Amino acid sequence: MPAFLALLMFVPLFVFSGESAQTVQSLLSKAAALEKVQNYAEAENVYLRALNDYPGQPEILKRLGILYQTELKFHESIEVFQKALQESPDYPEVHLYIGLSMTTRKRSMPSNKS
Repeated sequence: MPAFLALLMFVPLFVFSGESAQTVQSLLSKAAALEKVQNYAEAENVYLRALNDYPGQPEILKRLGILYQTELKFHESIEVFQKALQESPDYPEVHLYIGLSMTTRKRSMPSNKS
């Protein structure tokens, strides 16, 4: 059963026809390579271009949200993760990442205690 659940996590990548999925995958690979060399601004541009070509694609949204987490842009990451969940409500990784963003955002907010 766990193998079946793991397989479900990758379903969003394969909802397109062969040519489209290859294009989505190539865009995701390009953005990941840019993230690896810490070129976050250009990686964000690639994700946004991918979303323009494939609106609402949950895997693109998830990865953009993770990029925003990396940049400590928790508000933006939460918004993007919420969009991913609108498209794919049962996407377990997105639930995890949105929880991390919410928790980290709350901890990083300045306290009013004096």
